Amino acid sequence: LFSSPEANEPVAEKPQKATPEPAPPDAELRKLLKAKQQLLGEIGDLRQRINLLRNWHEIAKIAAEGMALSDAQNRWMYLNPAFLQRFGLDRKQKWSEKNWAESLPESVVHKINRDALPQIKRLGEWQGNIHLPGSNGKIRELAMRLRRLPDGAIAWAIQDVSEQKHLETVLQFTEERFRQLYDEMPSIQIMLDQKSAILSANIFGAEELGYRIDDILGKPFSQLADKQDGSKINHFLQKQLENTGETDRTEIRMLRNGAESFWVEATARVIRDRNGEARILLVCQDISNRKTAEQEINENRNRLNTLMESFPTGVCVVSLQKGILYCNESLMSMLDYSREELQRLNISELFGIEQRLKYTELIFNLQSNDSEELTRMKLISKNRVSIPVKVFTRAISYNGKPGLLAVFWDLRKESEAEEKLRQSIERYQKLVNTAPQGILMLDLNGQIDYCNQFTSVMLGYDEKLLVGKNMIHFIDKADQQRISKMFTGEFAPEILRDVRLTCNNDDILYVDIFTAVIDDKYGDPVGTQLILVDVTERWNEHHLLEAKSDDLADRLRRRQTMYKNRIEDMNAEVKRREITEKELNRYKEELQSLSAHLETTREEERKWIAREIHDEFGQQLSALKMDITWLEKRFPANAKILFEKTRSMSEIINITIKKVREISRKLRPSMLDNLGFTAAVAWQSKEFQQRSGIQFNVRIDDNIVIDEQRGSALFRVFQEALTNIFRHANATEIDVDIFIDGDDLFMTIRDNGIGIDQEHLKTPKTFGLIGMRERIHSLGGTVSIEGAPGEGTAVNVIVPIN
Repeated sequence: LFSSPEANEPVAEKPQKATPEPAPPDAELRKLLKAKQQLLGEIGDLRQRINLLRNWHEIAKIAAEGMALSDAQNRWMYLNPAFLQRFGLDRKQKWSEKNWAESLPESVVHKINRDALPQIKRLGEWQGNIHLPGSNGKIRELAMRLRRLPDGAIAWAIQDVSEQKHLETVLQFTEERFRQLYDEMPSIQIMLDQKSAILSANIFGAEELGYRIDDILGKPFSQLADKQDGSKINHFLQKQLENTGETDRTEIRMLRNGAESFWVEATARVIRDRNGEARILLVCQDISNRKTAEQEINENRNRLNTLMESFPTGVCVVSLQKGILYCNESLMSMLDYSREELQRLNISELFGIEQRLKYTELIFNLQSNDSEELTRMKLISKNRVSIPVKVFTRAISYNGKPGLLAVFWDLRKESEAEEKLRQSIERYQKLVNTAPQGILMLDLNGQIDYCNQFTSVMLGYDEKLLVGKNMIHFIDKADQQRISKMFTGEFAPEILRDVRLTCNNDDILYVDIFTAVIDDKYGDPVGTQLILVDVTERWNEHHLLEAKSDDLADRLRRRQTMYKNRIEDMNAEVKRREITEKELNRYKEELQSLSAHLETTREEERKWIAREIHDEFGQQLSALKMDITWLEKRFPANAKILFEKTRSMSEIINITIKKVREISRKLRPSMLDNLGFTAAVAWQSKEFQQRSGIQFNVRIDDNIVIDEQRGSALFRVFQEALTNIFRHANATEIDVDIFIDGDDLFMTIRDNGIGIDQEHLKTPKTFGLIGMRERIHSLGGTVSIEGAPGEGTAVNVIVPIN
């Protein structure tokens, strides 16, 4: 009658039969009814425990960690398959009732007797590492944890941590190796933040700039660069930040020891650190030697242009499309055109109509035969004056592209012009022959078609002997493979560094080769142009630098030894601090364990009181109501006063039964024990909404299964949060979200009330909030409270499932 709502309904009277009235139930019958109710409650509780044990047993069977249970007499009660496998125990053998000291290896038994049992006796728990030989003969390291249970039994848990230790060792070695390679990399490696401040640098780079690493950390990168390139560097770095993910290069000047300027090729790329912040990785390579070589080439080109401008005859370079690419002052003076006007004309427009066809055929023949022509023609000046000229035309390569060189002698002063031309040609040949670089022309087979005098001096051969020989014979075998492609003409112009040539006297000469393709009039490659720059002296200096590098390496090793000693001292200090930290953690764990025990005890007391009130008061009130009903049936029909009195007594009993139910439910909701945490939350939300009028939005995952300890703690935190909202928040709506993500359960209670001040959370009188945190911390979880005045409050709870 107490547990069923129908029990409160009045019992309908049945028609009386002419039989003897039954005797009233005696005290023995009431005792039997009470014993029956208690027995049914105990049976239900045992069924729940049996289901929990079955679930725990299935989990233990498939767990990767070894788990076992031994009684107070050190006899095995349970061993899961992983535990048997770790210690090599036979699964088919029955281990229950056997002593664990007789089952485990002697070394393990010795360690447990020496270390674990004394600590378990004092603290109730022990954890440490043991070592066992694996199936492959290697020693495996196992983490073991033992805990004493209230009945004196000991719970065992072991986990293989060998692979984790190995991976930690490999990771540490890899990080040290990477750092060593980074520091010794022969280039300047610098990491910058978004404001171009230096975050890190390698040792080689810092020493290359004449600093120690500590001297440049935090400084702006512009302080290491030449002031003349300051704006260029800022623009370059800003561009990299805008084009995240792209690699770009530029050439800048940096300062060595803050004074000596030298050229570097800077390669920059934006990367992200683990926090997502943009960082600029800058790699700078010294290109001073390359810059020097390029400067020499530009000087030679300028000297050649100066020479062309000094020619007393008209000179121009024509493209294959007959456009004028270049013209000197003499040609402009001869024809009365400016340079811009000539470059807008087609070369055929400078001839008379009758001679245009002739010159077109001449150009075609030159492109086909790769020869040179000398002929007489007439040019038309800007003022339409006909000028007789002698034209020398030859196919050349101009700026890496095929073209025609045209030289015009003004025959109005032929004798004077011829003399000047002869002198000009001699100066040109002298310029080429006296150039401080070797100049060669090769065909597609690599045979030398032309070489200047400096080439013969470099290789120790006569010019005539070099012409017709294959260039590959003068190149060291180690370098032949990487330069063989330049003989095919199918390559872009490039610079081949440090190529070894074999001279006539078997000496090795180191040269940089500047290559260019020579094309015919159809754009097909017909040969290769080479410029050889002797860099043997630079190579020798490089060996000298290597010797200095060895000395620096020796100094680095001495420094590493010094740093190693310092690190050992620091490690000793760290170990001392770790010991102190472990003691603090142990005290913290003891306090948390005590808090959890107190909370468990409090819940058990509430459950016992609720059950006693439910069973004792409820059954007695129900029996009393039955007695009143029994009495009513025996009252005379005219006993109106007695009927009114008994009905009044029944109403009082019904009110008392409801009150008993409410007290029992507040102490320990039966739904929390019978249906679990999620059902209890749904019931509490509905009951609170009916009582307070606040609208609830409850979202709970369907697959949530947690143990009784976690369910009780989370439910109490949920009740405390609702109490705080009812007392302080003035809210009209509450959102409740409960879900599982990974190995954690998340619970969020959010209201739309007046919010909470963060300073209020720090006051020492907020015992409700402190109690919430203590309950959750004892389970290894966290509680956070978010809110601001006028924006509502959110209570966020995270608890590990296991």
